[in-house]
Amino acid sequence: MSDDLSVPSAPSAAAGSAELAQLTALLGGPPPNSVGALAPESLRSLIERIESGRRHHAAAADRATEQGLRSMPLPMRAVVKRTLS
Repeated sequence: MSDDLSVPSAPSAAAGSAELAQLTALLGGPPPNSVGALAPESLRSLIERIESGRRHHAAAADRATEQGLRSMPLPMRAVVKRTLS
């Protein structure tokens, strides 16, 4: 019978390097140093949540824009849409 009482090691820096690179690209700059201590699974979850939040925000902004354009006269809507794009 073998008693393995070894303590699991922390994830290596290389284990989450792809996730850190993806997060850096997503944020447009390096994340805080403390984020580097997260496990790769946590980094992936963080990336998914940021991407989901951005999609939700973009959809809400699109809905608000469409709602605001409804109050404009029809001939003006196309001009304003082009300007906003």
